[in-house]
Amino acid sequence: MVRATPRKISRRAALQLLGIGAAVPTLQVSEAAMAASDSPTAAPSPSPSVRIDVLERVTATVFGTAGDSRSDVDFPCLIKIDATGGPTTLTVSWDGRIWTASDRAVIEDRNGQLSVLTASNSTASSVTFTIPAETVRLAPQARVAAIYPSDTFDDPVATRIEFGTVETTLEVRAVSVQAWGAELVVAWTLLDSQYVPSIVQLRNVGPGSVPEGVEVEYSLTPSGADLVEATPDITSDAKQGVGASERRSCRFGVPSSTPVGDVYEVSFALADVDSTRPSLTQSPTVTVVIPDNGLPGCRATGLYSSAPVSSSGTALSDFSEPETA
Repeated sequence: MVRATPRKISRRAALQLLGIGAAVPTLQVSEAAMAASDSPTAAPSPSPSVRIDVLERVTATVFGTAGDSRSDVDFPCLIKIDATGGPTTLTVSWDGRIWTASDRAVIEDRNGQLSVLTASNSTASSVTFTIPAETVRLAPQARVAAIYPSDTFDDPVATRIEFGTVETTLEVRAVSVQAWGAELVVAWTLLDSQYVPSIVQLRNVGPGSVPEGVEVEYSLTPSGADLVEATPDITSDAKQGVGASERRSCRFGVPSSTPVGDVYEVSFALADVDSTRPSLTQSPTVTVVIPDNGLPGCRATGLYSSAPVSSSGTALSDFSEPETA
């Protein structure tokens, strides 16, 4: 830390000091005031100016265990630093259940030069950086740890930034919602060169019930749709596109009374046709359709859609070209 020692300075040096960096406010100083700075009776220098601003942030969403609340928690990914002769350490602390942060950050100096800064101290829920002089921006690195299924817990802690005596807390934004989530599983069957769904399962993972209006949509080619018939009543049946891109999309509703942990299953009656090699010019899909009222409380399970893919997650080959290693 740089400590100021009382000493006389010339008028030119004082003007140069006042002009340091674009982030420092421009000060209008009269000739009389500058002359007074050369006097032994001049007043002591003002306290260092310290300010931090969060320019960009990322947000993680968690839900209360009772299923009636949602909290959005922020982490700073770009911090503007304005400190002339101020503190040299900056600490970011967070909720370790929500974030995992790196002990490295990218910094920018007044000349626009970027470099990587390693923390002087770090724990599972905080990191402290020793800030070099002339630093104007700091970009901490973090990723969300509270991903499904670890996204439900109570009393999330706000992220805090400390820079000397200046503290900034990123507010936790909590709202009342009906928290819920689902996992979609589809069994695909090859019929007449096309994959079609034979069984669709939707598991309610809670913590609340499935909201009213949730539907499951299967989208197939018109000829593929003719090969299957869902057992529940179809709530909509529509065609989209023309020619080779034409698809037929059908929907059926999901009972909101499905208890947490239970599975709602739909079986499809399949046409009695032979199976040939698949052609995936158009990949069929099954998707959970969530109404607007269900979005605020919807957990990000990552399992709201399905398509026939290989075990590696890539689309199945249609064997139109020889495979090569």
